[in-house]
Amino acid sequence: MDKAMTRAETLREKFSKFADAIIVTDELNQYYIGGFRFTDGYVVVTKESAHIVTDFRYIEAAEASRAEGFCVSAPKDMCEAIADIFKKEGVKTVAFEESRVTYAMLEKLKERISAEFVPSKGIIEEMRQYKDKGEVEKIVKAQKITDDAFAHILKVMTPDMTEIDVAVELEFFMRKMGAEEKSFDTIAVSGSA
Repeated sequence: MDKAMTRAETLREKFSKFADAIIVTDELNQYYIGGFRFTDGYVVVTKESAHIVTDFRYIEAAEASRAEGFCVSAPKDMCEAIADIFKKEGVKTVAFEESRVTYAMLEKLKERISAEFVPSKGIIEEMRQYKDKGEVEKIVKAQKITDDAFAHILKVMTPDMTEIDVAVELEFFMRKMGAEEKSFDTIAVSGSA
C-alpha cells in the first residue's frame, strides 16, 4: 500500500507548477503545513526541502512537534537564512500568500531574498477545505468535548454563579478534557427575557 503524502509534499506538488518554493506566513497555514503552532517565523517549502524558521524561544517545542520531513532552525536573521536555503537550492521563483502578507512584509522579503515573488493562488486554503482522516477524528473529538462540557455545566451551574464563573468553568473543563484552544471567546449570558 502506498504511503499517504504529507501536507508539505502535497503543497510542493501544487506550487511546483508555478514556483520553486513557497514562504508560508499565516499562522494557521504554518500550523497546518508544518505541524507547529508559533507566532514568530516562517514555514518554507522548496522542491527539495521543508523548514520551520523561527525565533530561538520556539526551537525545542518546534523540534518536538514538527511535521514529518521538516528541519527546524532558529537563526539570528531569518530572512538571511531563507535566502541561503534558496541560494543553495537554486530557487528563482517564490510563492507567497497574497491574501495574508502585508505590503510591508512583502517588501521586506523582496529586499532580503533575491527571487521573483508570485502569488500562491490560495493553494493552502484550497488544501485546508478537504479534511483528511486525522482532521475528521479531531473534529469528532472536539465535538465530544463540547457535548461533555455542556452536560457538565448543566450539572454544576447554580443561580449564584456569575456569567464569568460559567465561562471559566466551561473553558477549564474543556481544556481538562483535551481541548487545545477555544475557537472564540466563550459567551455565557443569563437573565430574564
